[in-house]
Amino acid sequence: MRNIFLIILIFIFTLQKSPITNAQNEVLARLWNIPDDQIMNFLNRENFLKHADFIVKQQDQYLNADTYSGSYIRATDNNIVFYTIDETPVDIIIIKDLIYEVASERNPVLVAIFIDVELNNVVDLLDNEQPNSNASAINSRAITIPLLAGDGFCNIDEDITCSLGFFGMRQTAAGTMENVFVTSGRCYRYEMEYFLKPWGPLGIQHDISHHIGRMDEYRGYREYDYGILRITGEVEPVPSIKNLDSNYYPQIMTWNRNLIPNIHVGIHLCKSGYNTRVTCGYLRSNDAVFYDFTDP
Repeated sequence: MRNIFLIILIFIFTLQKSPITNAQNEVLARLWNIPDDQIMNFLNRENFLKHADFIVKQQDQYLNADTYSGSYIRATDNNIVFYTIDETPVDIIIIKDLIYEVASERNPVLVAIFIDVELNNVVDLLDNEQPNSNASAINSRAITIPLLAGDGFCNIDEDITCSLGFFGMRQTAAGTMENVFVTSGRCYRYEMEYFLKPWGPLGIQHDISHHIGRMDEYRGYREYDYGILRITGEVEPVPSIKNLDSNYYPQIMTWNRNLIPNIHVGIHLCKSGYNTRVTCGYLRSNDAVFYDFTDP
C-alpha cells in the first residue's frame, strides 16, 4: 500500500511540473518549438553556428562562386546547410535585377523582393499589414515615464500611429549630446508634435497624453527608411526593448550588446511594435527591396 501511495505522489508531482518545464510562454520558445527553459541553450547554439558559418565564409579558396549559392543556419537541427547549384544555372542575379526594374516602373505596394537561399529562387512577398488609423484626443500633462523601443507614438489626433525603433544619442551643433529615438521616416509630418502611445497587457487601454517631441530628420524612400525623433517632452528614453508579454524578460536591454552584424541567413529575428507586439521569425535574406506607400 505504501508503494502505491508513493507512486501516486510521484505521478501528481510530474503532472504539476510538466506544464512548467514544457511551457511555451516566450515568443522564441514558440518559434523554435521548445520549452521556455531551453531558450538560453538554443541562443548559445545559434551563436556557435554563426561563428562556424563565419569561419567557412572566410575560406574563399574552397567556395566556388559559380556553384555556391549561400548558407542557412538551422538552430533547431543544430546544423548549417550550405547550398550549391548546377554549374550552368540561369543567372538568378539577372532575374532579380529584371524584377527590380519592372517593380520600379510599376510601383507595387507592400511588396518585398529578395533571393531565397533555400528555394534558390527570387521571391515576391506580399505584406498584408495595413497602415493604422485612429481618432481620439490627447490631454497633455507633465509627467516623466519610460520610453521603450517597440512602444507606439502618434500625433495629437492619433491619425498617425507608428512604433519606436531604438534609443540613441547624437551631437548637436553646440557640441552637446542629446537623446533621440530612431524610427521609420514614413511617420514624418512637417512640424508635427508626437506623443507616446504605449502598449501594455491585452485589453487594457493606456494613457496616451505624454509629449515626446518632433521628428526633425527623416528619409522614407526606397534606398533608406529612417526618422530621428528628438526627445524634448516629459518622457525618459530607456535603452531597452519592450517585451511585456514575457514572464521572464519584460524588458530586453540593448546597451553594450554584441555589435557584430547578424548577417547569417536562418538565424532568429524578433521585433517589437505597437500593432504586432513582439513577434519572431527567421532571417531569409540580407538583400531585399521593399516597396511601400511612400515610394515614388
